[in-house]
Formats: sequence, C-alpha cells, structure tokens
Amino acid sequence: MKNAQKARLLLLLILSIILLGCNKKDDGPSDSDPNAGADHTYELKYVGGYNDGQTISGVVPNTNSSIATYIDAPNLQSIAIGLIDNSHERNIVIIIKRSPGDLNVEIKEDSGNDESGAQIAIYAQNSSQIYQGLNGTLTISNFKVHQEIPNGGIASLIVNFTGQFTESPSQETVEITGKITMNPPSL
Repeated sequence: MKNAQKARLLLLLILSIILLGCNKKDDGPSDSDPNAGADHTYELKYVGGYNDGQTISGVVPNTNSSIATYIDAPNLQSIAIGLIDNSHERNIVIIIKRSPGDLNVEIKEDSGNDESGAQIAIYAQNSSQIYQGLNGTLTISNFKVHQEIPNGGIASLIVNFTGQFTESPSQETVEITGKITMNPPSL
C-alpha cells in the first residue's frame, strides 16, 4: 500500500514535469524576480524516530530535477513539489490539492480522491527510511506561477508545515516541522 502511494506521488510529479516541458511557451521573460535561478532550500526538524532531535537542512540547485509545478483545474488547484538533495541523500515529494486561493491546507494520507489536502513524503535515498504524512497543517506563502501554460506553469513558493508522519520501516509516529523554499527558475 505504501509503495502504491509512493508510486502515485512520483507519477503525478513526473507527469507534471512532462506536461510543462512539452507545452512550455517561449515568450521571453515574464517577470524580473530577484530570486530567479536561486537555489532551493529546506529545513526539517524531527521529534521521535530515527532522526529524533535532529535538524536536517539543505541547499538544492535550481534545476529541472527539483521543481514545483502548478496545475489549475476547475474547483481544485494542484501543486507538485519534487526536491532531490543528492548531497544529503534525501528526496522530498509534496502534492498539494487545494481550493482556489486556499493558503492553509490540511496534511492527510492520500485517499485517492480529488479532495483538498496535502500529501508529504520524505525519502532517504539508498535506504528503506520513508516518512509519510498522516495529519497536520501546511501553509503556502509567496506563491507565484512562472512560465505559464494553459492551466498551469512552474511555481515558486514557500511551504511551512508541521505534522505527524509514519516512519517506515519502524511504523513509529514522528513529528516533523519543515520549511521548503522553491525559487523561480532562471528566465
């Protein structure tokens, strides 16, 4: 079941990247964001589990392998964040489904339906260690869409969250507080 959720999250992220890559407009720079091309950052604070008491942070190059995509569908907007930090052997995948304009979203397990909520998964590379969000809150700030295409584009945003996660393989419940900054791509 957990592998199916992991595969589903990764598939959505990959499809979003392919969709944006195939439909990207080349109308030149659409804005002059001072953070364009700046590295992405993250910080995760753990209470309980394998990483108890640790704060893990990283700086990730702003490339196509670490990206936030935005899809605007009727009544539900989706943001898919994929952050791959090879230097710390950590992958972070966040799928946010929200009603238009919502900046606060509840973290919940993937129910497979199209309801508002956020699914968060943190994977340790070369290990079976996986953190899957159970509940909590997620707040979006500084949200902006870049390189727009019909019904979507590449997003820049700051995500703050706190919640309870299941740590695999131990199945222990762990609290994680995090901040992820996804900067706009170079224009």
